Amino acid sequence: MVNHRTNTTHQAIFHLHDPSVIVELIQENHLKITIPTNSNYRFPYHWHLQKHGCHRITCLQGKLQLYTATPYAGTGISLISAGNTRNLRDGDQHAWGPAQYNSSADLVVLVEVDNADLYRNILSATLDASLFPRLASTPFWIRMLYSMLSWSPSSQDWLISALLWVQLQMMHCTHDFWGLHGSIDAPGWWLSLHPVTTRAPDWTHKIKWWSYTPISKVVQNGCYWVGRLFLGMKGEYAEYTPSTRSQRREGSGLSSRGLKKTNARD
Repeated sequence: MVNHRTNTTHQAIFHLHDPSVIVELIQENHLKITIPTNSNYRFPYHWHLQKHGCHRITCLQGKLQLYTATPYAGTGISLISAGNTRNLRDGDQHAWGPAQYNSSADLVVLVEVDNADLYRNILSATLDASLFPRLASTPFWIRMLYSMLSWSPSSQDWLISALLWVQLQMMHCTHDFWGLHGSIDAPGWWLSLHPVTTRAPDWTHKIKWWSYTPISKVVQNGCYWVGRLFLGMKGEYAEYTPSTRSQRREGSGLSSRGLKKTNARD
């Protein structure tokens, strides 16, 4: 049994092994991410509703492929060369990664965020994932289940992966990071009922766009309460978050989501 999580409050550089990615936290609001040429890593598709997300993405080296979707400009893919920057608005859905044909140099990207606590918690929890079933704070039934699966390492790995997925959804929910968990495909339904038409009306696309956030909130808030009530998890951990920033948020009466702080959320 492990007594506590790894303390990463003073750690500035994180090495992810699968895929091989290096994330450097610069001050409180910049992430420098290095993706090697042999990695298939893609920054997950997401959006932010409040001013706690990605403001600016700068390609420092290599070729960056940025996918964006907005209600005012539709969808598109941009190729960003070294030295160029792309600004993002609150609510813009986006994902990015190395350009498919970029094989001559590692991709190095600088991302400006409101604060890096979300990413510090995500990186730390990911690296600590294998510790969770053995933590003293982990519910007894999970520790027992993990021990019972000792005959099947692949089953243990699956359990760790599933628990990490729930943990990450909790962190995303806590920090206004909304991921793609499905949508109401009104355009597809309309076209299936009108097979001779090649384009669905604009109102069907508006329904689809509107549906992304409610569905994401249902999934991630559901994971939050499952993790909190049954899995012994939190949306943010003191072992991963510098105390000065946690204290500053407490003093201002705001949680990391920018909402009034209550006892219901950690």
